[in-house]
Amino acid sequence: MLGAVLTQRTTWTNVERSLDNLAAAWGPASLADPEIILNVPDEELVRLLRPTGHFQSKPRKLKYLAGFVLGEGGVEALARSGESTEGLRARLLGLWGIGPETADAILLYALDRAVFVADAYALRLTSRWGLLPTAAPYGDIQKLFMDNLPHEVALFNEFHALIVAHGKQICRPRALCEVCPLNRPVRLGQGGSWSCPRLFAGK
Repeated sequence: MLGAVLTQRTTWTNVERSLDNLAAAWGPASLADPEIILNVPDEELVRLLRPTGHFQSKPRKLKYLAGFVLGEGGVEALARSGESTEGLRARLLGLWGIGPETADAILLYALDRAVFVADAYALRLTSRWGLLPTAAPYGDIQKLFMDNLPHEVALFNEFHALIVAHGKQICRPRALCEVCPLNRPVRLGQGGSWSCPRLFAGK
């Protein structure tokens, strides 16, 4: 849950640095104890979370989230909750600073709910293949995957992780289409070069 909030507008490397700071300050077990986050002085939390930036908003978001988790009886109680995924998602979205992608990351990775995390990497990949427009809203991206994949936690988890890895390594802002394994079934032109069906130059 901490990682889902801290990764907003920064890299996972910076998130790891902040999480390491928290673990060093209070011990590794503290990362699963929302009461510590809720009670730590604001200035100390700002200092420990400095690698992830947004020094005022992210500590505040974490405290709102920690208060919510404690109000539900703790992390384990929340994970065991019989509440519908839709209901729980709506309540997470009601927290200040929690948007759809953050809420879905919490649901999938922390609470084992079968919800697909439709991030910027998923949009980049699907728009380049002509499955969605480049400015498709979050809900449309998520719907594409959830309508076409079995609703299984492990599958959504791995599928999302693979898309992120592909987006970082190959389907970059300037794509490496010539080495993309997804291009191999599609051969265009007389020269025999590989290309995405809807590849836009430089994207």
